[in-house]
Amino acid sequence: MIVDPKNIEMPDSSFLVAIRRHLHRNPELSGREFNTTRFLAAELESLGIPYSLGPENRGLVVDLGNPNAERRLAIRADIDAIAVSDVKQVEYRSLVDSVMHACGHDAHSSILLGTVKALHKYIDVQPTEHAIRAIFQPEEETVLVPVSCVFASDDKFVCFVKNGSEIEEREIQVGFSNPTHVAVVKGLEDGENVLLSRPKSEPRPKSEPRPKSESN
Repeated sequence: MIVDPKNIEMPDSSFLVAIRRHLHRNPELSGREFNTTRFLAAELESLGIPYSLGPENRGLVVDLGNPNAERRLAIRADIDAIAVSDVKQVEYRSLVDSVMHACGHDAHSSILLGTVKALHKYIDVQPTEHAIRAIFQPEEETVLVPVSCVFASDDKFVCFVKNGSEIEEREIQVGFSNPTHVAVVKGLEDGENVLLSRPKSEPRPKSEPRPKSESN
């Protein structure tokens, strides 16, 4: 067991609601999550939690626990919104025309921030031999993940690789360079990106339409 859930003190619900409603009011489309990243970074700084920024200063990574652990548990939340008008008549409705958190990414990010806050407090009192990585991921809605944002264990993956307008399926190797734990991807050329990666042993997932819903 990485942590004992009985001993974790979760943040007050008012903290999570405030974070979620701020994000809901201020959505940003994929590739433009600069203010969202700055807001989350400021929250982490106020809690005394170190973090690393993603490429182009979009997205964040928080590492907790033992940095020398052989295995790492990753927890991820997406931070981008989509091009949908928010027609709700509530005080936390989107302030950005034709952009909205209609897929729950504001809630995902709030939950992850609350989880990081709780884990940081827990590990400060009860250090763990394990490593935990929290990833606030940009550009999830575009299904396009920059190579430098791929976080996985040392294993082979079969991925869809995009280079310009061409998409092909290719086997790649993903690992980490120590001691910075920066993702290293072998089998890709400059300018190429990974789409929809999955372990080699798993079958290709079937495409299913995403249900439309509004986040309240």
